[in-house]
Amino acid sequence: MPTFHSLGLVVHLAASLLTRASTPGGFQHAFPDYIEAWSRRNFYRVGAGITAAALGFASGVDSAFATACLAAPVALYWAVGLRDIHQTRHTGAC
Repeated sequence: MPTFHSLGLVVHLAASLLTRASTPGGFQHAFPDYIEAWSRRNFYRVGAGITAAALGFASGVDSAFATACLAAPVALYWAVGLRDIHQTRHTGAC
């Protein structure tokens, strides 16, 4: 069962991934290489994996609150990712 400590680690990791590095020309994202090389295939694979894991975990939990706490980040992952895939302002190397 996830604890508040493990949730704190996830929040810390997410915050560290989203920090910006100061450069002489301004600020830029300091994303790790595996995020910079992210593809649609990787997005769908990870999404399928975390959705399956969330469904498996939720089936063994009687708490609606715990299920919602698990489903919210998965839904956010899909919403942000799909919005990014369908944006038209700039294209990636996908």
